[in-house]
Amino acid sequence: MASSYLSLGSGSMLPRQTSNCSTSQQQRYLSFSFVVAFLFVGAAIFLAPESPDELASICQKHNSIAACQVW
Repeated sequence: MASSYLSLGSGSMLPRQTSNCSTSQQQRYLSFSFVVAFLFVGAAIFLAPESPDELASICQKHNSIAACQVW
């Protein structure tokens, strides 16, 4: 009796592929998304100033010295 509740029926638990075209489109979309995300992270790493002195000079260009003395 218990085996009837646990049977999976015919087939496997993996989803069926409907066509190769949709799979290749999904793969292209995922690879394109990965490249775009990688470019954004890379640009943020290389373009952002790393030292507080650089951030202070940016702050002092737009604000008073007293406003920039938070670090």
